[in-house]
Amino acid sequence: MKKTSLYICSIGVAATILLSAILISASRANARTLGLEAIVQRLEGQQQEPPSPPPPPPAGTGMGSITESPVEKPRIFVGPTRAQVQRVERALPRGSSVYIGPVGVEYETAAIAEADVDGDGVAETVVVHTQRKATNSEPRPTLMLSILSRQANQYFVRMSISLVGSILFNIETNEGLLPVVVQDITGDGRFEIVGAPGPSASLGGWLEVYDISFHICPTLHQHGLSELTGME
Repeated sequence: MKKTSLYICSIGVAATILLSAILISASRANARTLGLEAIVQRLEGQQQEPPSPPPPPPAGTGMGSITESPVEKPRIFVGPTRAQVQRVERALPRGSSVYIGPVGVEYETAAIAEADVDGDGVAETVVVHTQRKATNSEPRPTLMLSILSRQANQYFVRMSISLVGSILFNIETNEGLLPVVVQDITGDGRFEIVGAPGPSASLGGWLEVYDISFHICPTLHQHGLSELTGME
């Protein structure tokens, strides 16, 4: 009986040891399985695509409203008529155009004046115009002062002189602001021509006075010059 009991006990101990070994192996297998799943999850997490960027803010957020600059109103043409300007331009060299400049904020006028400068009882036309047609390289050609006589409805150039600059400053007179003035400013009973040409509004210009001579060859002589600076 003792041997049988011992044998049964040995079998029971062996079964217990075998069961423990099986449980330990299962636990290690589970541990290995759990560790592999964790590694796989970690790798899958690293391979995931980066999150997409946030959507752009709504239009106008954080920025001031953008508005278009107001359109400048067309200036009102005063003084000589457009038809007179066209008649004068037909007598000028090809490509030349009568100078038209602003007067104040709302108006513009052509640099044309009429006066009897030769004393024959018939008015001549004094005009400031460009010497040639404007181009991309020279958007503002230099100016020229000319005196035109008229026969019937046609003009012809009697004399011309080049001016320094491509713009005209207005001259204040009793008749208002004028781009060119024909007046007896020396008191000798003859008309002089006064203009104020210059290279640009920021650089200023010169106040020029021209005598008119009709002896043999009609010519224009510069009588005097005063510098105008700081004009805008």
